[in-house]
Amino acid sequence: MYIPVLSSLWPANTPGEYKASGYAYVRAPPQEAYTRPTPTLKSDGSPVLELKESAFSLFYPSQPGKPSGVQWVVDPVSGVLGGYEKYLVGGGGPSAWLFGALGLFAGRFKMAVERNAPLVKTDKKLPVVLFSHGLVGTRTTYSQYCTALASEGYIVVSVEHRDHSGPCVIFPADEEHPEGRKVLFTKFAETDFDSSVPEPEMLDLRAVQLEFRVREMYEAYGTFKRLLGGDSSVVVEKLDDASRAAFIASFGASVDWDDVRVAGHSFGGGTAMHLIQTAPPGSYAPLPVTYCVALDPWTEPYGQLVKRNGYEIPAQKYPPTLSINSDEFTNKPMFALLRDASKRMDAALVSMVGIGHQGFSDFPVIGSLPSTAAANYKTMHDLTIALFEDRLNDHPLLAGKADDGDLTTYPGGKAGGKYGDVLVHLKLGEGRAVSGGGKAAV
Repeated sequence: MYIPVLSSLWPANTPGEYKASGYAYVRAPPQEAYTRPTPTLKSDGSPVLELKESAFSLFYPSQPGKPSGVQWVVDPVSGVLGGYEKYLVGGGGPSAWLFGALGLFAGRFKMAVERNAPLVKTDKKLPVVLFSHGLVGTRTTYSQYCTALASEGYIVVSVEHRDHSGPCVIFPADEEHPEGRKVLFTKFAETDFDSSVPEPEMLDLRAVQLEFRVREMYEAYGTFKRLLGGDSSVVVEKLDDASRAAFIASFGASVDWDDVRVAGHSFGGGTAMHLIQTAPPGSYAPLPVTYCVALDPWTEPYGQLVKRNGYEIPAQKYPPTLSINSDEFTNKPMFALLRDASKRMDAALVSMVGIGHQGFSDFPVIGSLPSTAAANYKTMHDLTIALFEDRLNDHPLLAGKADDGDLTTYPGGKAGGKYGDVLVHLKLGEGRAVSGGGKAAV
């Protein structure tokens, strides 16, 4: 029996046909190296946004078997905890002792997956889901959501964003850093912008990170294709050459490269939406995106692009898109930005009552009652699959409910209802014209 806090191996979240989940950590030199000249770090003048390596975790349906588990907190654990400390309390001082102790605790947790297991034997073509993590998230922070998708026959590419928004990443070795470079979460105050950004503010950093993250999504898709194509520069952690060949062979022709879904949470939800709104960066070919899911998307970085550049969401046909909000984010002023963007895109927009912003991640597994966490994961999974199977508007949580684009309000003018309710703001394909040609007010 799984007991929150005390148990180390987490419960498997595999509601679909495939009950075993494989996991792999993949990294490679980029197809298209990229450096954005501004912003830079005040500490040494180096660019904040440099694409020197593509990295991601794979979650996929694997051969049946009991999982041995894979550490949830990515390495280096001390670095990740240091990044969280820096984000939450500023870093240094007495808090370092507390977060050091938390490292011993958090390092125990394991995802219910099998490292580098072969892909399940199937005659089906399995779609790819590109997943983008949130601010101070990692490529494993959403393993419950990702393994649930894997159980339905999806191969999830959970991108490690190296835009300085994660708690800690290790950049590849170079002449100046022969053993690699450890980079913790970077605050706006640690950066400098050149004169192209007058009077810069925090959201200017997030706006350029948003655009960089989209580039990383394209790179991850290309790196995955290169891996299965036999490119020896693509590394699968903890596999020797013979095992790597067998791992690649297990995927065979089972990947549907023409069916890509994009998803993400918070900053990652905004990344997924921005990807389908914009043309490919650099020389990348367009991604064949068929669906988009944004979990509690953070829209303020997009709003900063509107403010600075007059950016508008193009008037074009979008893949079916669903945003699932927490009522926490729905009750913030930025809800209007998401609502107007959703209208412009003919996207669906709903809110889950009672779930916090971090409720979409794995954190509830640690401290919530198992039944509470499982119920919330089930709702977000069921709605995601309903979108993917073209039956979202007919799902019992949406069917028969009003669709007026506004909040369902309760005393105090906030969204509300009983725990577990799903509030429907917009149904799929029923967007309305937005004044100003789709440019949301900020």
